[in-house]
Amino acid sequence: MNENGCGMVEFSRWRDDANIDHIGGTNRRAALRQASVMVSALNGDLQHLVPEFGKPIAGHVNFALVEALVRAVGWRHATLMRDLLMGFEPIGSIRSTGCLSTS
Repeated sequence: MNENGCGMVEFSRWRDDANIDHIGGTNRRAALRQASVMVSALNGDLQHLVPEFGKPIAGHVNFALVEALVRAVGWRHATLMRDLLMGFEPIGSIRSTGCLSTS
């Protein structure tokens, strides 16, 4: 954990120091593992925000690592982590399956 309490500044420094663009072979997995450890405290906090209904689907997602990778590569879907955590907005009409009907 770093001074801002979220691990992201520390991750940015690690990314710059490790020259992440030039990591090859088996070092890639080790680099991801190291990044995951660096943001693990934040991930624990984010895991507590997953609603009960979402835990079977998103209960084991490493939200902090997703956010770190989004920032590291400049991914344009800047709200990806939030959408994974809180759910994506539905697109189009969603029909009822009838499984929750009271009749």
